[in-house]
Amino acid sequence: KWEVSLNSLALSIDESERALVVRLFSEKSAKQILVKDLRSRDPKTGEILLNLSENSKTKQNSSSMGSSCGSGIHVSRHQHNDHEEVPRSITRKGNYGYAVEWGDDATIIYSFYSLAKSAEASV
Repeated sequence: KWEVSLNSLALSIDESERALVVRLFSEKSAKQILVKDLRSRDPKTGEILLNLSENSKTKQNSSSMGSSCGSGIHVSRHQHNDHEEVPRSITRKGNYGYAVEWGDDATIIYSFYSLAKSAEASV
């Protein structure tokens, strides 16, 4: 993995790819990485929450995790149009990360750490 400085991370929208571009900088070099699966990642940690490929999207995909006591987290994704997972705008949020407004009007704030992790960088 490639070690980067979180303070130098930059985020932009690639209109032609309908995805986000993460720009990462280290002491010796820089990288620009296209990230298309950010919506399926935890906004704080960058861990993948749902593993949905383009070919496996159906009208409803569900994934659930539960504990032995019966309480758990249930994540459900319903039918959507192509514009829902397209980033519409981004806003830097101080020294924490970026707010991404998605095509379905959801706004999610992603930490610099989660953005770097989604671009497969070490921090």
